[in-house]
Amino acid sequence: MRTIGLVLGELATAFVVGTVAFFVLLAQAAGLLMMGVLGLASGLFLLVALCEGAWWLGTHDHHAGMTALGFLAYAAITFALIVVAFHCWHRAFEWPERRRHQALERIGRLRRAKGCTF
Repeated sequence: MRTIGLVLGELATAFVVGTVAFFVLLAQAAGLLMMGVLGLASGLFLLVALCEGAWWLGTHDHHAGMTALGFLAYAAITFALIVVAFHCWHRAFEWPERRRHQALERIGRLRRAKGCTF
């Protein structure tokens, strides 16, 4: 009876972990799609800003200059969102490695405190 309970527990754990992994994969795909859309928007905003800047250089039209600066701001904001998204992505998926390094550092400090030479 205990063996059946252990097997069912293992199966339930595998099912829950698989379900969570599936939704994490969907979140990663959505994040990549969001970063791609933000990159496309940033590039388009920069292209419009460059065209408006060239228009302003040719005509010295106040409206063209203000539009160029506005679209440069839009491009900067979307680019900053990409940087923030990559930073969050990196922080979210590097924590196992960071925990492993912290554990190794703790082990190293304990060995030095005990006077171990290995």
